Amino acid sequence: MRPPTFLLVLAILMTPLAVHAAEVHQKPANIFQPDDRVEPPMVYPYTSVVKVIANWTYDKGAVGSGFLVDAFHVMTAAHVIDDAVLGVAPNIRIVPFMKEGKAPFGFAWSTEVRLSPTWELNRDYRHDMALLTSDRPIGDTTGWMFMGAMQSTNSIYAEELYTAGYPGDPKYGSSIYSCTGQGDGADELMHYHWLDSFPGQSGSPIWYENDSQRYVVSILAYSRGSTQSNLAVRLNTDKADLVSGWLVQDSANKPSSLPDLVDRGIAEYPFSPLYYSAKYGEISSSKVYAGLSYFSIKCEVSNMGTAASDNTEVTFVLTNEEYHTSSPVEIGRVPLDALSVGEHGTATWSGTFPSTIEPGSYTVAWHIDPDDIVSEANESNFVKTPFSIEVQPVGPYTRVFVDGHRANQTWHQGPVSVSFEVTSLYSALNSTQYRINDGNWSEYTHPFNLSISGEHVLQYRSSNVGGMVEPLKTATVRVDSIPPRIQAFSVKNLNGQFFLSWDCHDEHSNIETVTIFMDGHRVHSTDDPSGDVVLHLASPKKVSIQVTDSAGNYATEEITVAHEHNASDGLRVLFFILLFYAFFFAIALLFAFAVTFLVLVFRITVVIIIALTIYLVIRAVNF
Repeated sequence: MRPPTFLLVLAILMTPLAVHAAEVHQKPANIFQPDDRVEPPMVYPYTSVVKVIANWTYDKGAVGSGFLVDAFHVMTAAHVIDDAVLGVAPNIRIVPFMKEGKAPFGFAWSTEVRLSPTWELNRDYRHDMALLTSDRPIGDTTGWMFMGAMQSTNSIYAEELYTAGYPGDPKYGSSIYSCTGQGDGADELMHYHWLDSFPGQSGSPIWYENDSQRYVVSILAYSRGSTQSNLAVRLNTDKADLVSGWLVQDSANKPSSLPDLVDRGIAEYPFSPLYYSAKYGEISSSKVYAGLSYFSIKCEVSNMGTAASDNTEVTFVLTNEEYHTSSPVEIGRVPLDALSVGEHGTATWSGTFPSTIEPGSYTVAWHIDPDDIVSEANESNFVKTPFSIEVQPVGPYTRVFVDGHRANQTWHQGPVSVSFEVTSLYSALNSTQYRINDGNWSEYTHPFNLSISGEHVLQYRSSNVGGMVEPLKTATVRVDSIPPRIQAFSVKNLNGQFFLSWDCHDEHSNIETVTIFMDGHRVHSTDDPSGDVVLHLASPKKVSIQVTDSAGNYATEEITVAHEHNASDGLRVLFFILLFYAFFFAIALLFAFAVTFLVLVFRITVVIIIALTIYLVIRAVNF
């Protein structure tokens, strides 16, 4: 059976394309006629060629090809798993020899991604390669190929070569295809060839045969147009040495052989896990009556790991976001026998559908090894299926609705309105009775309010005219309309160190947050109702506290900060004042001395001028 066409087409359309040079403007899509691609048999080396499924988010993914280079490492094209915007995909699945969407060797997950440094620097297409580390030694089962680095002038680059991968056109990428073709020569970093390629094959190996071994010379990645040979990233000596160094680093860290219990449909068809989780699962009916209907449910489990598993269990559950929290509701739990590698087991539960499950629409799921009894390569064993089920009540069924401002899942702020909705399938409703906090029973006729702060235990039940009475139900309604109290709040400032302490209390709900503000800026937040803190900040004018409880009520208090000084501060200020006055006194003395000196010079000058004048007059008379 093939995955739905729309899912496969979507995966092909999401295949990434890296463009880094004028000569590379095409996806790896160049089929040379006649089309000689074939589905190879399940033998080495094809078993070592893997499909790579990368996912960044629920709706963002890419597919490509790759090949094992040892027991737990896979090489692929970097652009398959490294997005230019989102970076390396956080979830990368490795599926050896996928055929018709099935995974005969199971699948593995990548735990580490290594990229060429040149690719990381500028996404140079000539270094478009990545090494993935697998979470299990899957290559011990499939075999692996070797890197064949040689000089670019070697004739092997122009001889007959082989490739295999997962092109998107023949079967929407669900099957491995192989072909042969001539090489077209090589340069230092790239290899040119006439091998067919199509989107989904990025990362495919191009190899030559030497006795029983296969040596990969390049990684298929691009095409250059319909009339030119295709393009591959050549594994020259530098690239091969880089990858070999990575393999040596991991040589002592080979993952252990562990079991991996997986839903059989997902194990065999990992391309579309949600769709195929139901392939081997069954439910007896999609509509049941709680506590009355016979119901059976079945799933099949495969051990896709590399070691046998121990005995464990499977739980069958229902999930429903509308009426319940995300926690699943259990239908039943059954044992699952130990499984050898590749073996399938069946888990079946049957009996009266539990009366404890409330009416509503649910999605069916099962949890394999829910208590982690078996140590596995991957512990993600919760399987959500496309099965849905409608649970109907047998007698009257009452639901309670509480309307009002809710700060969280527990507490309401202020008055709330309580109402009931009753379903009765077989006969008309007789009445709905309720009481609050073990008080008197009242007949429900219309919505009523709860305004008193505190916890209110609401009990209720309905009956129909046929005499059927619903089991007593209980709900707790929590109301808190009273703000918390700030019992103590103090601030002490000493040399820029602010010592703050507080003590807060709430009568009903808990203290949710305590927030400290300085001049309107938040500087500290905690959920401790009583505590203290030391802050080192510039001197603020005002410090305030805001305390909020679980219902959303809050209280605030503000303090104007008093700035304290010690004796050493006063002495410092006095010293600088005296220094200031001494400076100006010295300036004044210098100025006075300068003025006195200038007056003396002036007087001496006047005397000299007078004497000189008298002398000149006497000389003139005698002459």
